Amino acid sequence: MNRTDRLLAIVLELQNKGTVRAEDLAGTFSVTKRTIYRDVQALSEAGVPVAAEPGVGYSLVEGYFLPPVNLTNDEAMMLVLGADFVSHSFGREYCDVASSASRKVEAVLSKPMRKEVQEQKRSMWFLSMNSQHKTHEVEILKRVRQAVLERKTIRFTYYKRYAQEREGPLSREVDPYILWHISGNWLVGGYDHLRKATRSFRLSRIEKLEITEKQFSRPKNFLKDFGENQKFDIIVKALFNNSVARWVLESRPFFLASHRRTSQGLHVVLKSNNMDQIVPWLLSWGSNVKVLSPDSLRKHLAVEAEQVLSAHK
Repeated sequence: MNRTDRLLAIVLELQNKGTVRAEDLAGTFSVTKRTIYRDVQALSEAGVPVAAEPGVGYSLVEGYFLPPVNLTNDEAMMLVLGADFVSHSFGREYCDVASSASRKVEAVLSKPMRKEVQEQKRSMWFLSMNSQHKTHEVEILKRVRQAVLERKTIRFTYYKRYAQEREGPLSREVDPYILWHISGNWLVGGYDHLRKATRSFRLSRIEKLEITEKQFSRPKNFLKDFGENQKFDIIVKALFNNSVARWVLESRPFFLASHRRTSQGLHVVLKSNNMDQIVPWLLSWGSNVKVLSPDSLRKHLAVEAEQVLSAHK
């Protein structure tokens, strides 16, 4: 956090909590007490009426406040809870930024609204698993985001679950156009120089990423073009037993295009541009699913099932 941001954050902290000791401010912003002393002096010189009471702490002179943000209770709740989710789901860099944003939002709320928001925070928890894996993914995210902003081609090794058995991990060069988060996964989409087409890649499968010096120009209508280039031409129809229908819909993957309940079970249509995304999901349901089409997928699953049986004999 740079000094300008910290000065504003100190005012918000005082507005939010009333009276705060120098050591507490130092702990909040990870600086020394001497730095806080200098910051408070700078605020005073800028016209912010900070009162200091020895042994008690700093406070703002009564009547001074920053203009409040006009938020409804629900809007404030979503901003604060969204910041909490980010702080628990990503790396330290994002955690610090999200926590800072949450403090700023809470500081400009009225006391009744602030109390309600804080009560909601105490009654909702966000837990993050696989922290080691997330640390790797967040580091990749940070570097890919830099490449997107600087319009630079990235080079990396990419792992695909089933393709790896045939080809092994491949080195890819990609012009990154866009980042998005879907079904708990970060993906980067852009022009793949190996396939000569637009492709998307999961960040968790990327290793040895480097940002090259090659500059690229993003297409003017890249969002539209990207969507049109993503042809979900693999269509799978499957029938699930009624006993697992609820759980199938609960786990709903992004490639589940439609579903309908029938007397025989839950009929689903899956659409994707990559069969490797569909196969492991279908296998996870064991005998509770029957693939209706295409026949090539039915045969592939049969071979996989035989290998599973052989491995457990």
